[in-house]
Amino acid sequence: SEAEIKQQLADGKLQSDAFVCRVGSEDWMRLSELPEFGNPKPANGPPHTPPPPPDTPPAPKPSWNPLAITWLGLLFTPMWTGIMAAINIKRLGLSLPLWRPLAIGIGSMVAAILAAIADWTFGTVIDTLIFTVAPLIAIWSLDLEPQMAAHRARHQPTQDHWIGPVLAGSPLALLTIVGWWMTLFAPLEPLEVVKRFEQADTAGEAREYVTSNLFSMVDELKELEKLDPSLSSDEDGEIEHLSDYPADGDDQQYFVEYRAYFPAQSGEPAVRGEGYYHLRQMEGEWKIDDWVVTSVDGQEPESGPISFSVIVSEMLKEAKQNAANQQKPKPSWSLTKLWDRIPTNLKRLLAFAAVMAALGAFQAVSKNSN
Repeated sequence: SEAEIKQQLADGKLQSDAFVCRVGSEDWMRLSELPEFGNPKPANGPPHTPPPPPDTPPAPKPSWNPLAITWLGLLFTPMWTGIMAAINIKRLGLSLPLWRPLAIGIGSMVAAILAAIADWTFGTVIDTLIFTVAPLIAIWSLDLEPQMAAHRARHQPTQDHWIGPVLAGSPLALLTIVGWWMTLFAPLEPLEVVKRFEQADTAGEAREYVTSNLFSMVDELKELEKLDPSLSSDEDGEIEHLSDYPADGDDQQYFVEYRAYFPAQSGEPAVRGEGYYHLRQMEGEWKIDDWVVTSVDGQEPESGPISFSVIVSEMLKEAKQNAANQQKPKPSWSLTKLWDRIPTNLKRLLAFAAVMAALGAFQAVSKNSN
């Protein structure tokens, strides 16, 4: 009977998937398919569903090693380091300001670009210290070093992989590598040779950028300074490179034109002069072969353009004669002391100041002979 079957289901003696056949029927079906023995359905409302499981807290976002970010900044630039530092601050949930590493990193890149445009460079080593090392030290001290404790507290799975950051910073790294390669291995362009010659600190350094034609001039300039070491000047002049171009029909020669200004000092009036550097390519490198003055205060010398090497020889003769007579050298060549001044406005000041006086002496001798 129906009651007995239900009792057997309740006692577990009979399973709901057992096949049964109604009396007077030939169709077999599972017991659970019969309405009187199937699962009861609620009379009203939708079927009951269990409550959702409790919300689990989100997994902590991955972070990167702050010390590695700092060292990689030498290759990927401080701008990359600043961006990575800001991302790490947010992922570690720290209260450090996000704007600070971004400002230092991006600001260093902008400053380096502006300095290059304005030609405010101080040499490869000093530029690297100013625009790369100093910003990295600042970002590490202010933003990355405080992240170390929180980063170490994370388990290994939360320390993110480097593939993404490395790919994102690869263009900057490529620029850094190319820049260092050009600095260390690529030959200098003619204009860069002239600039480094003008900024040379010593005669030995200046000789690296000239041919043997100007070796004696460089040495004579040093000798002039030794004859009267008491002479010096704190006035700075200005020099502007007007244009640079190869010689007609000869790609082994090059010219760099310049204009210079020297303020009045020691009773001498201000002086303006123009001229050019003549460079030759020797063994794949550009060297200055001559240093020529073409005009003084807008007037060309009566004898035409004059090589500074010729003028230095005459000045040295006069200096030796004055020294032999125990006379103080004339102010006309006293500015030669400028050859070993601090970098940037060094040798260029000496050259023109000496040239101006020498040209005047030459012109006076020429007039007297006529």
